[in-house]
Parts: sequence; structure tokens; C-alpha cells
Amino acid sequence: MRKLKSMLAFTAIVCLCASCFPMNGQIQPDLKSILASAEDVATSGTCGENLTWAFDEPTGTLTISGTGDMTDNFWNNQNIKAVIMEDGVTTICDDAFNACRALESVIIPNSVTKIGSNAFASCEALTSVTIPNTITAIGEKAFWNSGLESVTIPDSITQIEEMSFASCKNLASVKIPDSVTTIGNYAFNSCTALTSIDIPDSVAIIGKSAFRDSALESVNISDNITTIDVDAFECLIHVSENNPNYSSQDGILFDKTKTTLLRFPKNSNLTDYTIPDSVTIINDSAFGRCFTLQSVTIPESVTAINTQAFEYCENLKSVTIPDSITTIGTAVFYNCSNLDSVTLPDTITEINAQTFSYCSALKSVVIPESVTKIDFCAFFSCYGLESITIQNPECEIYDDYETISGVAIISGYTNSTAQAYAETYGREFIALDGTPEETKPIESPSEETTAIELTPQETSYTTTSTYGIADKETTASELTTQETTYTTTMYEIATGETTTQESTTDTTNISTTAPETTTTEAIMDPTETTITNIVSDEELCNWAINDYKSKNKPKGIVKAIINKSAGSQYEITLVDDSENLLDVYSIDPVTGIGTNSSDKEINLPQTGNNSLKNLLIAFGGLMATAFGFLTVKSSGMIRRKKDEK
Repeated sequence: MRKLKSMLAFTAIVCLCASCFPMNGQIQPDLKSILASAEDVATSGTCGENLTWAFDEPTGTLTISGTGDMTDNFWNNQNIKAVIMEDGVTTICDDAFNACRALESVIIPNSVTKIGSNAFASCEALTSVTIPNTITAIGEKAFWNSGLESVTIPDSITQIEEMSFASCKNLASVKIPDSVTTIGNYAFNSCTALTSIDIPDSVAIIGKSAFRDSALESVNISDNITTIDVDAFECLIHVSENNPNYSSQDGILFDKTKTTLLRFPKNSNLTDYTIPDSVTIINDSAFGRCFTLQSVTIPESVTAINTQAFEYCENLKSVTIPDSITTIGTAVFYNCSNLDSVTLPDTITEINAQTFSYCSALKSVVIPESVTKIDFCAFFSCYGLESITIQNPECEIYDDYETISGVAIISGYTNSTAQAYAETYGREFIALDGTPEETKPIESPSEETTAIELTPQETSYTTTSTYGIADKETTASELTTQETTYTTTMYEIATGETTTQESTTDTTNISTTAPETTTTEAIMDPTETTITNIVSDEELCNWAINDYKSKNKPKGIVKAIINKSAGSQYEITLVDDSENLLDVYSIDPVTGIGTNSSDKEINLPQTGNNSLKNLLIAFGGLMATAFGFLTVKSSGMIRRKKDEK
């Protein structure tokens, strides 16, 4: 019996200690410091089959000796100020010095041939590094978010990998050698101090957002460039006349024949622009985020305006779409908040999803008889819209309150789909055939709860498009366009008191349950695959954010964008409040297990983000400790009574 009671007491103490651990198994900082003080921190060890390391605490210098590949990093990152790798080290492993925030200097010997992924990521004090010519590969995110002010890439490198130097806020000088043929996706994204770059003739491919959100004023494109992602640059682009694939005019990027307008520079000082008569297609996001643009003249030669072509042109006031245009893509005028007038031709057949979302200054629209469909959220958050006339009595109007937001008077023919929509959602209806009818305004959603409910939709709705959802009070929103089929829900979770939830989608089934709050939010579900999540999408995003923050300790706000593909994996993209890419998690929504962009294992259900669970565990541990204490004490009292007898 005495042994049993002792075991119970010991178990109770173990339970109390366990309550100090979060669900991901990582030691909480307070307990970690207690344990660290109880034993000396190691100052030497092995980091490869034939490599050893030694740390000199007074100087903060880490020395790596021996020969061969570095395979592990068992040192305490936080105290390292200098790294000396002796000749013989052949590779720097993934995450070798990741988050060594005090690291100021590094000596890389000529024996090193590879720098692994995330090797120097978040080394904020590292302002310069000499990369020897023996290095043939620099991994993804190798210097991401570091303090580098300048970098010279050796001529042994042929490809600059994805995000290698992204978010290096102090990087003002980059030298790319003639050996480089590919600049990967996001390679220099968000390098806000980078004002100029020389791209050598050897480069053939420039990837997605490679130099987006930099301070580049202009860039020269050589004869040999074969592929430029239209979002690679936001500056003036000057293309060599001999380039067989691209051309430019006044810094504006076109295809070679100038039939497709690919990219209008964000930093252009033009307020009025007339598109050349040779252009037949305005490309995806061609004028996106051109904040100074006030008017655009579209010639009769143009037949198609593609997805998000004018998104976030916040000062665009009016636009006339010529009769030559037959196709207007998804979200073409998304968040053109000053657009107060638009003329639609009778050649278009469909108003696509979110075409005029957040055009809050738009007052009146006439939908011509040729239009057979008004898609999801076409006029979402157009709260300044006073009237909309739908001339086709059989026009299909997506059945949702926010397809035509606000209190706009709807005009159409008696017994038309316009009248049915008005009656369904309590809008005033005026009959074009002289029979005015009115209906009562729809009641506002209840203010009792803020719960968001995801509900599947029985009927299928499919469109290749991009959606963005925001509430009525918070108009900040973001759209993301994918080339493949995705279902996307964005949760923008701030570190303060304000939380904004947004949503974007491609080719999707959509069902909407309005949350019972003073704002209205739309939630979109996947088309073909029904996946039972371990938690809601919002909580899954919260877990991902907190997991990232616990491992990287970023400054400021972290947001999450969840891409729900048709497969079994959800892709959660993490960005900061300036939309700079931080990391990408690929997660199984059923188990919460997956990997990050560096193929490191992620286990979201055990991140310890549920404070209630931790509280219950702590309470249980405390109760168990109390029980154990009483058990031990009572056993002592029994022994004393026996002794007295």
C-alpha cells in the first residue's frame, strides 16, 4: 500500500510538470529557463560524421572543425555572434543558423559547395557575407529576412532559388553573375531598399513576384529573356528591341506584337492612359495596384479584359467599355473605390464574380439585355449603388444577398428574374413595363452571436475566378489569383484587438450562411471534395500563425491564407501585414499534420493554441498534485498512529 501511495504522489507531480508543456511538446519559456539553470548548456559537440563544434561563450564565437557535410545544429542559436567554419567543411545544412538573431559575421571556407535552405534565415544582425566561388547551390530562403545590406552572388551559381533573399529589408545592392539563368519565385520579394538591379544577358526566366514590393524604379530586359511572370516587377520595364518574346513602350510591358498589354508599371506617374490600337487583350492584373491612374481609354481593338485587370486602381473614376469587348474576367474592377461611372456594352454576356466588388462610389448601372448571368458577389459591398437596371428578363442572378449589395432600387420586367431577386431579398422593384412594385426591406442579421458556420451546398456552382470577402465595416481585402483550380479562404488575424476575415476562391462550390452579427461575411466551400476538418478553417489558420510565431518570433502582424485544393492537403500561406511572404504550410485538414516550405514537419493539432485546454491540463495537474500530497500526508499520519499504538 505504501508503494502504491508513493507512486500516486509521483504521478501527480509528473502531471503538474506536464501541465507546463503546450500541446506541441515544446517547453514553455519559464520552465525552459528553470531547467537550463539547473544544468550547464553544452558548449561543444558533433554536427556531422566528421565535424565537431565548439562555442566560446565570452566572445560568442562558434567554431566548426573537421571534414565533410554538416548534418545537424545542436548549438544555442541565440548567443552566437560569430561563426568560423574551418577548411574541410563541405556543406552548410538546412536551418544551420536559422534565427541566430545576434549573428554578425560568418567565415565560409572555399571547401563549402552548398548552403542549405533557411541556413541564415532571420539572421537580422548579419549585414554582409562573402559567398565563395566553390558554392554551386544556395537553398530556398537561405538568407530570407536577414540583415544583409549587399550581396555578391558567385559565378558558380546558375539558379537563384525561391525566396533566397526575400524580405531582406536592408538589401540595397545585388550583383548577379552571367552564370545565372533563372531567378526563382519571390527571390528578392519585399527587398524594400533595393532601388536598382542589373539582370545579365544569361537570365532566361524571371519567376513569380521575384522583385515585387521592392523599390526598383526601372529594369532592363535583355534579348534572351523567354519568361517573365507578369507580377515579377511593378516598375518601369524596358525591353531590348531584339527580344523575340516581349516588347515595351514608355516602360509598359507588352508581348512582342503588342497585342497583349501585360503590365502597366505601378510607379508610373501617368494619371490618364490610352491603350494602343494594336492591343486586343488586357492581361490579368495588367493595371493592378496602379494607384495614380484616374482614367483609361480602351480602344475598339480590345476584345477581352482579363481577371483582376484593374484591381485596386483606387483613383480610377470612370470607364467606358467598347462594343468590341465580349469577355470581362473575374474581379476586373475589384476595389476601384472611386469608380462612380461605368458603361457596359451589349456585346458582353456575363458579369463575372466580384467584377465590381468594393466599388463603393458606383451609383448607377445598366445591365444590357445581352447579359445572361450576374455571378456571385458581382456588386458586393457597392453600398453607394442607388439603382441597377437589368434589361434581360431571364438573366440568371446568383442567389445570394450580396450579389447586389446595399439598398439599390432594382429595375426590370414584371415576372422577371430581377423581380424575383428583389422580392427574395426585400429590395424595392420598379417594373420597366410600367408596373412598379415594392417589397419590404430585408431584416438585418441578429447581433446575438459572432459564430461563423460553414455549410455545404447541395447544388454545384462552378466558375474560374477569384473571390475576396470582407465585412461591411472593414473594407480591407485582398484577392489572390491562381492559375490552377483552388478553393481559398483567407483569415487575416491581427495581433491586436481587431480581426479581419477575408476569403478568395477559384473554381468553387459556394454556400453562404450569414453570421448573426452586425456585419455579413461569406464563407465558401470546396466543390468536389468534402473534408471533415479537425477544427474550423479559422482555427486551423490561427494554429498555423501561432505555430509560425512560436518558432520564428516575427515582429508585427502575421496573416494566413488557406488554399483548399481538390486534394487532401490544404495550403496555408503566411504573410506579414505588408503582404510579404513568410512561409507556406501544407496541412492535412483531418489530422493537422503536414510540412512547411522547407519540408520540416508541422503538427498543428499539438501547437498548444487552445488556452482552455492548457488551463484544464494545468488545473488537472494541480488537483493531482494536491491529491498526491494529501495521500502522502495521510500515509504518514497512519504510520504515526500505528507507532503510538
